[in-house]
Amino acid sequence: MDIKQRRREITELIDSIKEHSDDLTDRPHIPTLEFELILAKVEKLFKELVLFNHYYSEIETSSEKVEVNTTAAAKKTEAPSEKKTEVKKDSIQRTWPDLKNLIGINQKFQVVSELFKGNQEEFNDAVNQINTLYNKEEALIYVQGLKAAYGWKDESPVAEGFIKVVMNRYQ
Repeated sequence: MDIKQRRREITELIDSIKEHSDDLTDRPHIPTLEFELILAKVEKLFKELVLFNHYYSEIETSSEKVEVNTTAAAKKTEAPSEKKTEVKKDSIQRTWPDLKNLIGINQKFQVVSELFKGNQEEFNDAVNQINTLYNKEEALIYVQGLKAAYGWKDESPVAEGFIKVVMNRYQ
């Protein structure tokens, strides 16, 4: 599914939630069934947004890499007197360690096999995305989205361990 189609689906879901909400505006009480339906739509929207961010953040990252490589090539061709000062997008250094270094080899194997259904690429994408987050709250929201999207069980010790490592990254 391409990015435009995914965005259209997300927009349609938002419109559906809005329409459903507008229909209930004049009612003094929202029936439980209606409430649960809206809640289910909101949960689906949350999952779709997390997946959208997860899958399409790689597109942005690769386009930034191309831009950086183009800039580096341009710098090589410039005369020394024509040097320009550039500010990188991520010029602010964060003190958070790389999540890849915090996960042991055995834990990584368990997480990939149990939480990401054996897909190493999706695990790497998730870890790279978590590495770009600025605080514990953003990371928790992202991990909760992954949990919902991949259907992690609440009582899973592997999921609990992975979430704990992610949260400990920000301490």
